[in-house]
Amino acid sequence: MNSTAEVAYRCYHCGNESAVEVTRVTCDCGGGLDLPPRPPAPRPATGGARLPGPQTWVPGWALERATLGERPTPLLRFRNDADVWLKCDHLLPTGSFKDRGAEVVTGLAVQLGVEQMVVDSSGNAAAALAAHAARAGLRCTVFVPAGASPNKLRQIAAYGAHLQLVQGPREAAGVAARVFAEQHDALYASHAMNPYFHDGTKSWLYEVLAELPQTRTLVIPVGSGSLLLGVLRAIEELANSGWITNLPRLVIAQTAGYASLSPAADTSSPPGPPNEPPLAEGIALRRPARREQILERLTGFDATVCVVDNPAILAAQRELALGGFYVEPTSAAAWAAWRQQRTTECTVVALTGHGLKVNP
Repeated sequence: MNSTAEVAYRCYHCGNESAVEVTRVTCDCGGGLDLPPRPPAPRPATGGARLPGPQTWVPGWALERATLGERPTPLLRFRNDADVWLKCDHLLPTGSFKDRGAEVVTGLAVQLGVEQMVVDSSGNAAAALAAHAARAGLRCTVFVPAGASPNKLRQIAAYGAHLQLVQGPREAAGVAARVFAEQHDALYASHAMNPYFHDGTKSWLYEVLAELPQTRTLVIPVGSGSLLLGVLRAIEELANSGWITNLPRLVIAQTAGYASLSPAADTSSPPGPPNEPPLAEGIALRRPARREQILERLTGFDATVCVVDNPAILAAQRELALGGFYVEPTSAAAWAAWRQQRTTECTVVALTGHGLKVNP
């Protein structure tokens, strides 16, 4: 297998650098891996220039093999409310924002010359990677929690991916996927651990600010944090090149029993009442793999963790649908968080997944 000569991984824990290789998932110290930023050209001193699009380390020829025409997605007001906008990533090719990261990770697989990818996911990331693997002519094996939405499982299988159901908590699927990757020399295309995925999801913020530069608050649902990490990466790139000077306020939506980023979170204790499973399964994660990194990178931000329960999520899902936006509960969790944290600032709420991906 090949490695990319232009860029190296950097461990966010110890700072050591290592080659971008198929089988490398973490640093030798066990820390997560990051990529160096790729900021746009500096903002002209005279102003007036339009924000350029994001740059990735994957070359264009490889992305062309992987793309399903991801961007941009609509940015729409909710019932003409002047204060809040909805970023409609539920309208992406496979119905979730995960297409942004899947496009780039699959492009990496093409660049490295691998024939197979493996991923663990509760559904959306798996569907996105399965679709992009099919587009690029690659094999894809998916490890999914046994309790995942049947609609998502049907979508994953439709793309020709080899589906492996895993009993136990969400984290068990990740362990099984990493073992498979080592045994089969497959690219572990984890939306949580592979930094190329976050290099794809950063495009969300680039699109928001290109169309709505006055945005002051971002509302993002967070489980493993793949969208939030991409947004933080985009903020770093745009700040370093002078395109933004004020950091946006962040409202982080998490579901009751799984508020891993809350200051009061106890990630070692059982999550929530066992007789009330979380509706927002996409963010029902007790201990994200990059939890410590996320908390560290949030230092210096005006960030609020907003915990929403099932009734609030259901009410938000109904309200959005009656406004023309049919989304899954994870997206509705972000809207429920905005309802609790509403301000008069220009706010963008991430609609991350389509309602057709889950059962009624």
